[in-house]
Amino acid sequence: MPFGKDIIELIKEDDFMSKKLLTSLLTATIVMVSSVVAFAAPTSVGELGGDPSNIEHEGEVKKPTISVEIESAATKIVANPYGLAIEGAEIKDDQGATIGYETLVGDTITVTNKSNMQIAVGITGKVDAASTIKLATDPKTMAADTKNKNLYVQGVITDNAGNAMLVKKGGKEIAPVVFTAKGAAFTDPVLAAGTGTAAAAEGGVVKVVISGATSFPATDAWNDDDTFSVTTTFDIKASTADTSVFATGS
Repeated sequence: MPFGKDIIELIKEDDFMSKKLLTSLLTATIVMVSSVVAFAAPTSVGELGGDPSNIEHEGEVKKPTISVEIESAATKIVANPYGLAIEGAEIKDDQGATIGYETLVGDTITVTNKSNMQIAVGITGKVDAASTIKLATDPKTMAADTKNKNLYVQGVITDNAGNAMLVKKGGKEIAPVVFTAKGAAFTDPVLAAGTGTAAAAEGGVVKVVISGATSFPATDAWNDDDTFSVTTTFDIKASTADTSVFATGS
């Protein structure tokens, strides 16, 4: 078979032969390229009339990683029924001057969602108190009770900046929960955005602010037998609920 200069000479001698030769060379080239492409992709090869061919894929399920950090700012809830001048109990006016002292020094519990998806935080508050203490359900009526040592504890939900959390329907604040002996839960779990999401910067932190009040009767002073403890329980679950259900108050 002629190559190089021989091909050129052959083309010069016979134009018809040159076209035929070039056509043959191009055809061979196309066949070779097609063969390379055909063998490049992995396939399952079956023969006509033979067993069917299968391609099997293993299944993989991506599961969320639930990680939540819960921090408490204080170690104790302090009853201060006599309104003593203790640190953390200060009541201040608009100018920052102390004008009195709270009768219960509470705590702020911070729940930070470090999961890779949104979570729903269920919150329950419980108080265990000695039989000498009456658990009040309304701080406004405590002052009128002159017969019992009263203890009132509540939890308020806020965002990371301390703004009240709102239920978007009607724009109402999520109502505080009054802690009880049996345990009382917030009606709806609070949503916290997952890390890496657009909402995480504002919605990835939920705070429970515990506050309340105490009172005492004129004839019965508080003493060492008047003990109590406060327990806040968090039920954490992955959630796909609509994040617009809860909004941040200003």
